[in-house]
Amino acid sequence: MPLPGSTLDQESSAFTRYLAGTRPSDYVSRKYREGHAAIPYRLRNDEDAFDAMLVVVARGGAVRSRVADAYARIFRPHGALRQKLTLLLAILENSPDTHRRFTSGGRGTFAAVAGIAAGLLLFALSLLAGFIFLGPAHLLLRGRRPAARATT
Repeated sequence: MPLPGSTLDQESSAFTRYLAGTRPSDYVSRKYREGHAAIPYRLRNDEDAFDAMLVVVARGGAVRSRVADAYARIFRPHGALRQKLTLLLAILENSPDTHRRFTSGGRGTFAAVAGIAAGLLLFALSLLAGFIFLGPAHLLLRGRRPAARATT
């Protein structure tokens, strides 16, 4: 069953704020809806209840997206959330409004190293928060099918 456009637009908005620090353009939202129709987890119908929960958590905003993504990166690297973020990242990298945010801007070595260090620290803190808040649910929902596919 296809997801309602408003749900995908909400995902596009939250995930774009997380990945690019901005609101999605109409182009980005449209391409996300179009690309979502062919996303691998939907074609294989292999989403589980925890995948569905991760997407709902991440849909709640940039901070929640960051925590859910950090957790999913380690514990669900091929799950629905990571596939959705990968799709959107590809769109953002090729969007006229946001592609410059994803290309190297000729920063100096110190700025690059500081950015990497800050990113690693933020990832570690996000993973810790994910482990605390999402880990118990992961254990409880492991292997269960989502209750209603239309909410993911």
